[in-house]
Amino acid sequence: MALSVVSLVALTRATPAHAHAFGARYDLPLPLDLYLAGAGGAVALSFVIMALVFRALPVPSRQRGIDLLRFRPLSLLLQPAVMAGLQLISV
Repeated sequence: MALSVVSLVALTRATPAHAHAFGARYDLPLPLDLYLAGAGGAVALSFVIMALVFRALPVPSRQRGIDLLRFRPLSLLLQPAVMAGLQLISV
């Protein structure tokens, strides 16, 4: 019973929340239509470029990928102690 009374009092005494204030208003220097057309054009152009770049099927090869251990600086970087330190930092 006491919890109901406390809840009722808390709900009736609540003040309005002003949660939708984002700060200063920013107006775009160009009309919104031009921004949307530019964004759509950029997306369309990226699809055209990807279609041109990946048009040919990859040539099957015996070796998949690049052996990074061939390069001396990377082979030093991939030592177990260095890798453990990098993994610890990344976490």
